[in-house]
Order: sequence, then C-alpha cells, then structure tokens
Amino acid sequence: MNAPVRHASAALPSSSPAAPEAPRVGRVLILEADQFCADMLRQIAARAFPQASLSLVNRVSLAAAMIAIASVDLLLTGLYLPDGDIIDFLAASLGQIPFPRVLVVTACQEQWVLQSLRQLAVEGVFDTVSEGGDQLGEALRTVAMGCSYWSAATLEHLRRQRAAPNAYWRLLTPSEQRILAVIGDGCDDQSAAERLQMKPSSVQSARREIHRKLGVQHKGDLVQLAVQNGFVRFGPAGVSRPGFSILQAACHQAKRDLKQ
Repeated sequence: MNAPVRHASAALPSSSPAAPEAPRVGRVLILEADQFCADMLRQIAARAFPQASLSLVNRVSLAAAMIAIASVDLLLTGLYLPDGDIIDFLAASLGQIPFPRVLVVTACQEQWVLQSLRQLAVEGVFDTVSEGGDQLGEALRTVAMGCSYWSAATLEHLRRQRAAPNAYWRLLTPSEQRILAVIGDGCDDQSAAERLQMKPSSVQSARREIHRKLGVQHKGDLVQLAVQNGFVRFGPAGVSRPGFSILQAACHQAKRDLKQ
C-alpha cells in the first residue's frame, strides 16, 4: 500500500501533450449513493478509461459482493453510504488480494475521517471543492498507475489539523477516542456502557475526563465536537461512527502494549 506519492500540486492537466498514456484498466467500480454524483463519476471515468467496463452500485454490501466475485482494477467511491461505513469496509478489506486501488471522492474535512484514510494508506483522496472534472480524470489515471493522488487542499487541511495544539489525537487516549465516538451521539452512560461493554461508572469517569480535556461542559457541546471532528455522523439512516473499527483496534493495541 506504500505507493509512490504524487500530490495534486504536481499533477499534469489532462489536456497537456506531456500527460502519460492512460494505464490499462479493465474494470472500474463506482460506489456512490447519490445518483446524480454517480452519473457524473461514470462520465469522467469513461473519458479516463474508454475501454474499461464501468459498474455502478449504491451500497457497500453490493460493492463487497462484486469485488469478491469479479476482478476490479479501481474502486471510485464516496464516503457516506446508506448501509455501512466505507472506512470500516476499507479497513477490513485493504491488503486483501486481490483488492482494487481506491480513490475516495469527497468534500469531507472532518479531522478523524481524513486521519483514518491516511492511516489506511488509501491511494487517492480527491477534494471536490478545490478541484474539478479534469483533475479527477488525472487523479483516476494516477491512482490506476499505482501512484498516490491526494488533493493538495486535503493534505494542507490535514496538516493544519495535526499541527493544532487542540488536535484530538494530542488530547485523547485511544480509549477516550473510542468512547467519544459512542457518547458523541448524546446517549447516556448506561447505553454507552452496553455498546462499549464497560461499566457505567467507567463511562461516567471517562466522560468527565473527555469534557475536561476538550474544554466543554455540556453534553450538547460534546456532541457538536464529535460531529465536527468526524467521530459521529447523523444521516438519513440514523447515527453512524466512521472508522469505529479503527478506534477499536487502536484501543486493543494500546491495552496489549501496556501488558508488555
């Protein structure tokens, strides 16, 4: 997954005569819940790879099934799907052979979400706010060639987040981050304890410590911070917790390290 890095700032315009020849791509899978966005992605992918077979699905379960039964060269995906978390899907699937190269297309700027994609060494993250269709075609070709394409605006946003003195990863332990992802939807200590398989008193103590570290007093303020940083998302299908499996794994690893 440690592909050579080519940032957006170094990308050649698709119209340049010096642009590299498009790599051979047999099949592209587009995973996007919004039909309008999916159609736009299909059109751009078709221009980038005229000979490729393009498939569109709107659910994580359908994408997983297609990848399991047929060879896919490139997965072009949004972040928010109605039936599951794409970050948890990638966390469980990346590194499996065969698994397609991945380009995530999003306007997301939440700290935890971007950090999760970085931890997973996803080949590409394309910022739809700062770049347009020509750049997306170049990003597709770059990722298909085995290089990394992270939009310059996304990398800069991530850099500023990580440098901030109040960055959550500086303030909260892995266990506290996991608890924040649960209590960040506004649930009470009993409900959180059941989900986390902890004692309610332990959740209550952790909640007080999280409030102290993040400098908030009220439950509503904590929910707002959890949403702003991407630990919790409220959508049409209810509450989701992007990358919760990564938090679980980090918490378990921290416990193992303490025992050594």
